[in-house]
This record gives sequence, C-alpha cells and structure tokens, in this order.
Amino acid sequence: RQIGIALKCYGNDSGGNYPVDKNSYGEQIATSNDAFRSLFPTYLDNEKVFTVSRSKVGAKCDNKIEPEKEILRAGENHFAYISGLSTSSNSNWPVIVDSTDGGGHYTKVETDLGGTWKGTKSVVVRADTSAALVPLQGTSTARFIPRQDDATKNALDVADYMGTGAKLLEPARQ
Repeated sequence: RQIGIALKCYGNDSGGNYPVDKNSYGEQIATSNDAFRSLFPTYLDNEKVFTVSRSKVGAKCDNKIEPEKEILRAGENHFAYISGLSTSSNSNWPVIVDSTDGGGHYTKVETDLGGTWKGTKSVVVRADTSAALVPLQGTSTARFIPRQDDATKNALDVADYMGTGAKLLEPARQ
C-alpha cells in the first residue's frame, strides 16, 4: 500500500499522471523498476517496500538510492505495474500487483515466476490506493486475478478494458 500512496502523491504532483514513457531520471520505462524509480527520493527513500522474501525476481535489495543508477536495480523489485493509468482512473483498476510469469498469470509452483504465495493469491493495489490479498482463479499453471466487473476474466488483460494505453510492466530480472 505504501508504494500505491507514493504513486498517488507522484500523480498529484504530475498533473494526475503516473509514470509513463520516461521516468523522472529521463530513462525509458520498459519495466516496473523503471517506473518506480520516479518515486525516489521525493516519495520513497527505502527500497525494502519493493521486496518479498520468497520472490523469484525481487527477494532482496541493497537499499542504495544514490547515485540514481543504484535505485531499484534488477532483482530489487517484486511488483508489476500497470502503465498508462492516472489519478482519475477507475478506482477498482489494479495499478500494482505481484509479479507474474511474464504474461499476466500466476502458477502454484512456488519456485517458478508468478509462483509467490503458491499461486493462491496476489497482492493488488488499486487506483484508489486500497490494497488487498486477492484470491486467484484459474488452473494451476494459468492462475489470474479476477476482474471486479467479471470474475471470469483476468484483470491483467488490461487492453481488454483499460484501453490501448494501459500496459502490464513486469519487474527487471537479473
């Protein structure tokens, strides 16, 4: 939730826009790490909120935020980010979620990408900054976050309902 609040503060100071295209350091945003770098040091000063101990992609960090190239390097962030949203986006839409298999799905195999929490649930921070552990739906190798308006659909198939500007960005992997 702390990341969501920092993102909301960033948006409020940036005309309602969340990081998209380029971050605060002028870097092209290709991963969630790139986007989240925009939150340092004004809105966050600790990388540890981005780690989950059993994560395949973001289990630990060195907490170095100076110089700027040290902020959230590959392997220091567990969370995926939905790019293309703003402070006025639908409050039910996910903005930050547990990292997936790279395609918006989760698995029950804890050692695989998207296997955090053994594929039973995902942390979801919504556009209104509410955060919850959401039970996943689907088969053991293609688990998904259910959409609020239709639980049979994957909330991370963002182009289906958020528009073409929305895109799921995964963490940078080592």
